[in-house]
Amino acid sequence: MKPAVRSEAYARYVLALVFLVAVFNVCDRTIVSVLVDDIRADLALDDRQMGLVMGFAFSFTYLLAGIPLARLADRDSRVRVVAAALFVWSLMTAAAGAAQNFAQLVAARMGVGLGEAGGSPASHSLLTDYVPPARRARAMSVLSIGALVGMGGGVIYGGWASEQFGWRLALVSVGVPGVVLALVFLLTVDEPPRRPADAATVDEFSGKSLGGVLWQLARTPAFVWLTIGATCVTVVAMGRNFWEPTFLRRVYGMD
Repeated sequence: MKPAVRSEAYARYVLALVFLVAVFNVCDRTIVSVLVDDIRADLALDDRQMGLVMGFAFSFTYLLAGIPLARLADRDSRVRVVAAALFVWSLMTAAAGAAQNFAQLVAARMGVGLGEAGGSPASHSLLTDYVPPARRARAMSVLSIGALVGMGGGVIYGGWASEQFGWRLALVSVGVPGVVLALVFLLTVDEPPRRPADAATVDEFSGKSLGGVLWQLARTPAFVWLTIGATCVTVVAMGRNFWEPTFLRRVYGMD
């Protein structure tokens, strides 16, 4: 039997699981960055192809799937959405380790993007209902910390595992635990009652279709400029994050 949803200890347990989901989310996304030269050598790829694998194949799918999966989390069980998303991106990360050519690797990375698009929105929504408003900011910080742990852990572990076992087993070894975590999440996390939304938000968006909500956001200058700024930062930051390990290996000979 699952623990009571409103138990303080159980809420901390859910917070710990959401933290691990955030870790795997970014780890599975970024681990490829430290495996670039190993994958290139094995599959006879060039840097342009690796850029497509790490960037476009992932981000294009993430872009297309993000809003529909967030909408699904609004309407359906967020626990099921998080568990399914984690299962898909973890399975696709492991599948990338079995890729035999460029097309298979791209397909696997698109699968990672599809899964990860559903992780963050539903996780944020879950935390808002498991944690009282007075502690919500601290709870959300767990997601940010998990992302940083996943980024650093993915690069450090990925580099070590690739040296020890090869790039294929490095990917499989981070994908399989995510599949197990997805099952644990699905079987042990309860769907909490949704807290009433902020009154101002209800008045502004109540009864509107998805297109209507997007149009309302597009007419909100603060949202538009925040989105543009975040996009510009992300393009530069992700470009650096994905290629910096390869730069350090090629230019400075780092292991």
